[in-house]
Amino acid sequence: MPEDEDVFGVVVDKETHGAIPGVSIRLEGQTTVVTTDEYGEFYLGSGNCENLTFSKEDYQSKDTTLCPAVHSRMIYLEKLPEK
Repeated sequence: MPEDEDVFGVVVDKETHGAIPGVSIRLEGQTTVVTTDEYGEFYLGSGNCENLTFSKEDYQSKDTTLCPAVHSRMIYLEKLPEK
């Protein structure tokens, strides 16, 4: 269970608001990669604000900064246009 000083949240589709499992989350300047679970949830055991890149095939990547919080954060990814 995440603590108040941890960075955590859920990644959802911007249009459908459905959870997106398997999203890669890279911490800036590190090789560490975290992946969302089957419910689109992620957890970073960090007490610091983190610059993160969220990416998944068929979606636009998103860079954002998340800080520890009592409530989880919602990250919205937008599907890439059909080719």
